[in-house]
Amino acid sequence: MNYIVLSLLVLSPIKSVISGNIFEAVKDQNLPLKQNDATVNNFTQVTRKLGYETTVFEVTTEDGYISKMFRMHNPNCTEIKKKPIMLIHGLLESADAYLDLGPGAGLGYLTSDACYDVWFPNIRGNYYARAHKTLNPDTDREFWRFYGQEMAVYDIPAFIDFVLDKTGQKQLNLVTFSLSGGLFFMTTSDKPEYNDKVSLYIPLAPATRLKHSKSTLLRLLATGGSILDTLKPVTRLGEEILYRGSGVQSLMELLCSLPNVLKGPQTVCSGFIGLLDSFHPGSISAETDSRVYFHFPAGTSLKTLSWLGQLIEKKTYQKFDYGAKKNMELYQCETAPHYDVSKMTVPTVTFHGKHDHLVDSRDMKWLLRQMPNVLEYVVVDDPLWNHLDMVHGSDAPKLVYAKIMDYLKKYE
Repeated sequence: MNYIVLSLLVLSPIKSVISGNIFEAVKDQNLPLKQNDATVNNFTQVTRKLGYETTVFEVTTEDGYISKMFRMHNPNCTEIKKKPIMLIHGLLESADAYLDLGPGAGLGYLTSDACYDVWFPNIRGNYYARAHKTLNPDTDREFWRFYGQEMAVYDIPAFIDFVLDKTGQKQLNLVTFSLSGGLFFMTTSDKPEYNDKVSLYIPLAPATRLKHSKSTLLRLLATGGSILDTLKPVTRLGEEILYRGSGVQSLMELLCSLPNVLKGPQTVCSGFIGLLDSFHPGSISAETDSRVYFHFPAGTSLKTLSWLGQLIEKKTYQKFDYGAKKNMELYQCETAPHYDVSKMTVPTVTFHGKHDHLVDSRDMKWLLRQMPNVLEYVVVDDPLWNHLDMVHGSDAPKLVYAKIMDYLKKYE
């Protein structure tokens, strides 16, 4: 445990030294660093270079946060299907995650190629969503005083309303991953009227209750305030953590883009994934790895990580626990209120992996027992399928996305 914390603390100062040594090693072997369009450009540049029509919008939430949302069309489609699809990324990710598998494989490409009107929002705190009407994310600590609750009651409703307003439709189909899968349950717990705005819900490995999570990183967070204090030196303003350009992200981007001949860096690359999830050797290609770590981790608030640690410690799905006194002020009760996931009534198809260490199967079954409208619970047919495989696994198009496309067709 202490080794992990120490690693996070030292990555920034040693990054330049390590980078220099590795670049020299590559130079000596006359091997070019692997680069491609998806690892050197942003969402719009990547998709437009591949011939897609991509539009950028700014969405402002009720509490003043501003984030970029992308709309993507395949120009070869003679007619775009009317009902829009929204793909929401997971924790520490961005809209770029749905492009990481590349053309013909990433869910963003597959849905666009099937002539859907596809929308990609960005949750507050990542590099596409670091803006506010009055707060400066680089100088105002208040900007970063958020966690899943604000994402659920402000971001998700703003995204849905924006898309429906722009398209003139009454409903959309929603696909989420990991934390964002849990966020929609939180949205409908507090704002059940949003059930009527979604016709089909497809959460991939939704993170709700984390009682049985085996993720090393999340378990570390569950140790409480001491670990969060230890992490503050690797934050900005003591609040923003694991952001793009941080020592962690920059070093992992470098190591995961190096040629396979340098086995040491590739081992470190796989090992970092192992802190979050279980190992699934060979599931994520080296090319996808290089794309992923160009933007992952994408940044969030320290408070969000603290809340996730609380979910493991408290063994339930609840709002942030501020302590009895402040809880009474905010919630009118001494304990943090639980989210009522049974209020999410949209027809739902959910996917899970047998080897998912972040969202344990016991927590998935707890969630399923309370969901009133489950069309299908899909356990991916691979004994080593883990959490990150849902978006980054090479076999995701065959084992997950094919069924998603079937359901989207039924609900288009």
